[in-house]
Amino acid sequence: MNAHQAKQIPIPEVFAKLGYLPVRKDKGGVEWVYNSPFRNEKEPSLFVNIDKNVWNDFGDIGGNILDFVMRHEHTDFRGALGFLDRLFSKNDFKAHTATKSKKATQPSLEAKSFVLDAVMPLKSPILENYLKSRGVNISIARKYLEVVNFHREETGVKYFGLGLKNMAGNYEIRNPKLKIALGKKDISFFEGKGGVGVSPNVAVFEGMIDFLSYLTERNQLQLESDLVVLNSTKLVERAKALIRKNNYQKIYTFFDNDRAGEMAETSFSELESRVIPCKHIYRGFKDYSEYWENSSKKTKLK
Repeated sequence: MNAHQAKQIPIPEVFAKLGYLPVRKDKGGVEWVYNSPFRNEKEPSLFVNIDKNVWNDFGDIGGNILDFVMRHEHTDFRGALGFLDRLFSKNDFKAHTATKSKKATQPSLEAKSFVLDAVMPLKSPILENYLKSRGVNISIARKYLEVVNFHREETGVKYFGLGLKNMAGNYEIRNPKLKIALGKKDISFFEGKGGVGVSPNVAVFEGMIDFLSYLTERNQLQLESDLVVLNSTKLVERAKALIRKNNYQKIYTFFDNDRAGEMAETSFSELESRVIPCKHIYRGFKDYSEYWENSSKKTKLK
């Protein structure tokens, strides 16, 4: 790949491969707005003009895709070309032709069909840095998460993210900008230290970052009790059916401090005195992961 070819690659396709998706699209879809990957920010400040195929970071610099890769990968011009060459195979390289037609230049990010490409062990600096920013221990995360590569069927644009396997054999996907399920959604289940059917107790979390935060705070690879991750509060009944089947004596719940979490907790109350809500641990925060992320950052400052 030479410099001319590299500059033809649509910047949003490179960003997507790196796990960055737009926060919004302005100016009729011509300008895509991202959170800058160069710092933590609440208000997005990096803009990509998809007609001109250039980027501008108001808190940093800007330029073409080679300028971005050199800045992002801390490399030189030759290193940036090599990085893009490795990132794009001949089969998925797509030349970018500047045009004012929105449909001709931007891959659709609204479509819902994704296709699984490959699953690998968790060894991704981008995804590991994301977990670290959430306060999650990487060694613990590697026990439960994998790197899942997938693409959007309509456009061929490739993505990757953290994958948590569910009981249907599919993956719940998270990356810094995306939260989806590949295939049928289902709960995720992990046995306790004693093995399947041994523990009399179960802990129930809403999402993958919640339970990883819980394990990280306790510095445990595995709980004594079994563990269920809902992956969606819409799967409460699915989780309750599993709990009834296993006849757990104690059910520890870690639902979000929002309306959906309240509804899940009310639904679980049907299991009577066996249910032990644990929301008091992270009172004042949306969920367990937010509580732990905040607590871990305070610890680092001491």
